[in-house]
Amino acid sequence: MPVMPVIHSVTKQPELAFTKEQINDPIWRICNLYKIKDKAGNEIRFVPNPSQQRLLKNLSYMMLILKARQMGFSTLIQIMMLDQCIFVPNTQAGVIAQDAESASKIFRDKLKFAWERMPSWVTKRIKEIGNSVRELEFSNGSSIRVATSLRSTTLQFLHVSEFGKICAKFPGKAREVMTGSIPALGNNGYCFLESTAEGREGKFYELVTEADTRIKQNKPVKPRDWHLNFFPWYECEDYVSEDQEDSTPKDDDYFATLEASGSVISQQQRNWYLRTKRTVFAGDDQMMKQEYPASVEEAFETSTEGCWFTTQINTIKRTDHLTRVDYMRGHPVHTCWDIGRTDGTAIWLFQHIGLDYRFIDFIEDWDKDYDEYVRQLLSKPYLFGTHYLPHDAKHRRQAKNSEQAKTTLEILEELGLKDLVCVPKTPTKLLAITQARQVLPNCWFDRDRCAKGFVHLESYKKKWDSAHACWSNEPDHNVHSEAADAFMQFATGYKPTSTIPLEMLDNINRRVPTNPFN
Repeated sequence: MPVMPVIHSVTKQPELAFTKEQINDPIWRICNLYKIKDKAGNEIRFVPNPSQQRLLKNLSYMMLILKARQMGFSTLIQIMMLDQCIFVPNTQAGVIAQDAESASKIFRDKLKFAWERMPSWVTKRIKEIGNSVRELEFSNGSSIRVATSLRSTTLQFLHVSEFGKICAKFPGKAREVMTGSIPALGNNGYCFLESTAEGREGKFYELVTEADTRIKQNKPVKPRDWHLNFFPWYECEDYVSEDQEDSTPKDDDYFATLEASGSVISQQQRNWYLRTKRTVFAGDDQMMKQEYPASVEEAFETSTEGCWFTTQINTIKRTDHLTRVDYMRGHPVHTCWDIGRTDGTAIWLFQHIGLDYRFIDFIEDWDKDYDEYVRQLLSKPYLFGTHYLPHDAKHRRQAKNSEQAKTTLEILEELGLKDLVCVPKTPTKLLAITQARQVLPNCWFDRDRCAKGFVHLESYKKKWDSAHACWSNEPDHNVHSEAADAFMQFATGYKPTSTIPLEMLDNINRRVPTNPFN
């Protein structure tokens, strides 16, 4: 499939006023041949808006699209997909939607709607030979299928709609997309992962964070790397209002920060933003930023309400304890684990030097056998000390032959790990959380190798008690739990073997944290 040419300008053309060169230009076709429904339900010719034009100028094979709501990227991508199927024979295209209702709506209101309104000179050349509930098949060998899952099918064009929401609500389906659908793309196939943000968890968040880091570090992006395209709310020309809205000092600071970064926010845009926040999100700043972000960081900004370690995390950030933390040769590296057969497994790697606990690395994964985690550990250039496991690592797992069933402890020993300790179970979870809170201010975290684990600690929340409309004193078990539980193995189980020199004791209480790693 050829890479689409760069678009320089977009103008409306009379339906029949075209040349052979224009018909051979996919950008011209996209901008002139297709009909869509506008937000009011009216049938109009599709003409890309400025944000959509920017995407067309920056096309690559592997596209990550993080954007504010209702900016029309789903429509653009599906028009591109339909165009490729019509004009490039034997193109196999697919759309993965978050649920069956969304899949039906995409097929009916976007793909089917546009196809049935194509110019007659197109439909005379290319016939529709198959028409199922969610699939179009054409006489040139091309087809488009819309489903909630596409696996083991070779594709040339794949669009995953609202991938962030799929990751948050259906993590199993998200893994299937990454392990089954995307690998099925041909070498020159296009893939679009498009979504608004949905919290700091899941594969969409990870991919966006990695791509954004490459951009900030000015690292080269290869053709098959993920290319991040971010589209802030203020780029949408529809997000304006003439109705004056009152602002608070906090609102004024927000707009001032945007303008200080080079953005120009008109009064009409301010009116729209304030009205939307007030009427749609009941004044909730965090939800407004998630759905209508102005930056990548803002899109994934989450509320700290109900989080267990908010005070301690703020102290770590304020005292610059999230920084570069190098491995100190000659000092043992200890590990603390949370292990799950069906859930994830998380492992923190730390060194205890002086008064400081230096977390230098973090490992996590799902659906992997123990030998994979041991392999990752032993491949690192560390001198290992003690490995702290949860109390149930001594329990025998159910097996077909109970006499052959082994404990996690026994399995890890057979795989080559030494100095394994099972941390006794605390009387209550709240006690373990309290001990973690007490030790966190003395911890340093490597900002790169421990980035994922630190986000888990920061996002570890209480359960919401809907009956009493308040936060309970029970942890919410989600994607952040394994990393938090592994950290609690350290907080409750690690016993320092070295003593503190007497001359240091008088200074402990008045010690001011400094950053020895810069």
